[in-house]
Amino acid sequence: MSEVGAALIGPSGMWGPKIADAAERAGNLRLVTCYGRDEERRRAFADERGIEAAESFEAAVEHPEVEAVLLVTPNDVHAEQALACSERGRHVFVEKPIADAVAAAERMRDAFAAAGLVLAVGHGMRRLGGARRTKELIDDGALGTVVLAEANWSLTGSSSPQSWRWYRERNRGGPLMQTPRDVTGIVEVGNNLLGKVRVQEIFKVSKIGTIAGCRVTDGLIRRQAKARLIRDGVVIWEGDISSRTVATTAR
Repeated sequence: MSEVGAALIGPSGMWGPKIADAAERAGNLRLVTCYGRDEERRRAFADERGIEAAESFEAAVEHPEVEAVLLVTPNDVHAEQALACSERGRHVFVEKPIADAVAAAERMRDAFAAAGLVLAVGHGMRRLGGARRTKELIDDGALGTVVLAEANWSLTGSSSPQSWRWYRERNRGGPLMQTPRDVTGIVEVGNNLLGKVRVQEIFKVSKIGTIAGCRVTDGLIRRQAKARLIRDGVVIWEGDISSRTVATTAR
């Protein structure tokens, strides 16, 4: 199989280097260029990888050796950037979530289908070693008949005014926007292991004392959220900040 030339957008964040490493391991994907808004970090990444540092998003995507684009960028720009790639005839791998709104995701899906291009989303948890081994045990009957599964996903992290996740207009839904992003990966693993699964509850606990979650019942997501404000180690306010119930197709 011939190599596919790729541009990586978003090289200096948490996942940019990881995606670049995965691309190198793939064997049939060759990084050609990269682009990120921070010039110094962009050039450092390019020098380390032995690739070109593009001067703009457009320059990276339109590079003559680029056939595919790896989007490792904030959620709120996925749709805009992916659609720009489809207009230029480029295949796209976009990190999860596909977009920050269902309508945007559907526009992306439709555009790539119409253009005959590949649009891949970074849900790959079923390929992790633990998930593969569990699948083997279930298929071999070693675990008997599985009727219930509980999954926990823990990840350290924090936010600050320097992060796009800090701002409501860029990260609509706050912690609940981040939680389903990872839960979809867990559900993907569950579907692979057990067949079609039904999600009952989703909860997110943040470092600043906010507990947010969703209960899925009869096709509705009922959001539950409690906030706790802590100053100098002392709880100074605690209350229910639950939002309205919204319709969903999640099951």
